[in-house]
Amino acid sequence: MSSSDIRDALNGIDGFDLLVIDTPPSIEDHPEEFKLLALSSDLIVVPTGQSDDDLDSVRPWMRFVRRYGKNAAFVMNRVKPRTRGFTEAQRKLLGDGRICPVEVPDYEDIQFTAGRGLGLLELKGGKGSEHVAGVWAFVRHELELAQ
Repeated sequence: MSSSDIRDALNGIDGFDLLVIDTPPSIEDHPEEFKLLALSSDLIVVPTGQSDDDLDSVRPWMRFVRRYGKNAAFVMNRVKPRTRGFTEAQRKLLGDGRICPVEVPDYEDIQFTAGRGLGLLELKGGKGSEHVAGVWAFVRHELELAQ
């Protein structure tokens, strides 16, 4: 990926409302490309689990994004909210940025639907759907979208 590839992809686009970075970003390898993406968006959402590996991947990205004053938040995903690891992960993440006030617990229904090409909200009575809907409500509020 080069700066010209990103510039070509963004050509003709005024900007993005929402940018979701759900992968190890390797910022150190492509800082200009990520800067172009970040500056083109209104809200950046960075999903993360609570493991040290997850945190080591996303925290540098959030520090990078914040240098440019972008509206961004972590979304804690696949978490076990009643554990010490969850609380510790929250503490670490808050040192680098905001956290969406709704986290998505590690429910089996989420894995079940993903493995079948469905979204959790498509599964009637799917456990965790209220959490996913809560994250979407947060995004809608941040982007000032009508309900």
